[in-house]
Amino acid sequence: MTNQHTLQQARLLFAFGQKIRNQMIKAHLDASGFITPPFGEDLSPSQTLAIMKISGMENCTITGLAEELNVSAPSASAMVDRLVEKNAVQRIRSEKDRRQVVVSLTKPAQDYADQFEQAMLQSFVQLIETIGPQLTGQWCDLVSKIEKRLNDPVQRPGTCVLFAKTTK
Repeated sequence: MTNQHTLQQARLLFAFGQKIRNQMIKAHLDASGFITPPFGEDLSPSQTLAIMKISGMENCTITGLAEELNVSAPSASAMVDRLVEKNAVQRIRSEKDRRQVVVSLTKPAQDYADQFEQAMLQSFVQLIETIGPQLTGQWCDLVSKIEKRLNDPVQRPGTCVLFAKTTK
């Protein structure tokens, strides 16, 4: 059984994660208000997320995008289709493997992604300037250690029973 101190720490970390998530949502909404997509209409939050993920991926495939977005490959493919219609992304045959299709951003979409990323980062710049360089350095060190732990399949904490997939 988990002791009370550990449970209290878990609650604090969970609440902090929620605050960061809410800050990013607020920054997204703020950025959406002054960065107009060059596609003639507004993008949904899911489409914006897909553009941002594609922007950060090298040789992005539908399967890779689906994994990044945590959706099925058919859902990712349908989203890419909608973004192709808006001239935000293009499908290109891979030069390494002609059977594979790579998804990339068009120039206007890459410009939009760059502007959007700058607006999102500005939210954190303001926070960093408020807490100062020493605490920021400690925070970055801690986040790096946690990220390393989460990315290591050997050391990764177990999946919560509530979210574990079951087979019948």
